[in-house]
Amino acid sequence: MQNDLRIGISCHSFCLDGGMGRYVLLLTRGLSSLGYCPVVISKKIDTSLPEYEFIDPMKINTTLIPQKLVDRYFNYRLGQIRREKKLDLILSCNRNT
Repeated sequence: MQNDLRIGISCHSFCLDGGMGRYVLLLTRGLSSLGYCPVVISKKIDTSLPEYEFIDPMKINTTLIPQKLVDRYFNYRLGQIRREKKLDLILSCNRNT
């Protein structure tokens, strides 16, 4: 079952690295069970997780960006990806505009 609503999930990391990481994985699993394939926009993505097969991953590389500009750059790329993927909704698990 495939739904037409395009959902994005914005997070700092798609991996088991704490409470928010687990929440994103549970959110992904729940959306997948409802027939959605969310676009996960993140700085770090663990491809070994079983939930990886349920998502459309978009990694934003911020390694060369100065620390004070990382959030601004992430917001800029998030906006580009939102338009590129034609997302109807973004669930944010981090700071962004």
